[in-house]
Amino acid sequence: MIQQQTYFGFDSYATNSGIDYAKLVNDEISHSNAAASKTQEFIDKHKNDVIRATEGTGLFPSVKMAQMIIESSWGKGITAKEANNYFGIKADKGWTGQKKLFNTPRDAKKQNYFRVYPTALDSIKDHTKFLQVNSRYPKGGVFSATTPEQQIRAIAKAGYAEAGKYDEAIIKLINAYNLKSLDGVSGYKVIENPKTSISVVLVFLGLAGLGFYLYKKNKLSEIGKLF
Repeated sequence: MIQQQTYFGFDSYATNSGIDYAKLVNDEISHSNAAASKTQEFIDKHKNDVIRATEGTGLFPSVKMAQMIIESSWGKGITAKEANNYFGIKADKGWTGQKKLFNTPRDAKKQNYFRVYPTALDSIKDHTKFLQVNSRYPKGGVFSATTPEQQIRAIAKAGYAEAGKYDEAIIKLINAYNLKSLDGVSGYKVIENPKTSISVVLVFLGLAGLGFYLYKKNKLSEIGKLF
């Protein structure tokens, strides 16, 4: 029997341009020390998975964590609790894994299937894949961004959320909870253009070869003077 529960999380809000995410985050941050403590507990619980799921992808862990917080309603969202689905990703026709039906009263379609994941890590990895395979995100500069701020603005500009001030809300969360510290832990670095990298290596090798040649020539000259 399919359990039908009501989902009021991010995916529903995303279709409503009247939602002010920045205000929602401000309210949560300023609510109480207890709320801040729960957010920190959420971060501590999932930070290793976030770092693992973003390593080598060009995505900032700080951005991913902030998205995970807001899109799972601080881990309190029904899809997070019932399906380990922290980003409200629906089960489209191409999804072959488990799925679960939820009521979605704020959507045009009042009931939708959502993806079910074995673990939170699987949910985070799938969200990363979602950004990678949807061409509008790579084309929009998401993976070439050099700062978390630049990256989340590129994500928002590429059409990730219709709701207003989504990128501002993510940046507020990043700053409020010092999430950039996760970027340092992950050893994040900007992925360079492969052609540029190869050119730099070739130039370096060329200079090194020239230096070695001049060194050998100079040494031979000095030896010649001895005889």
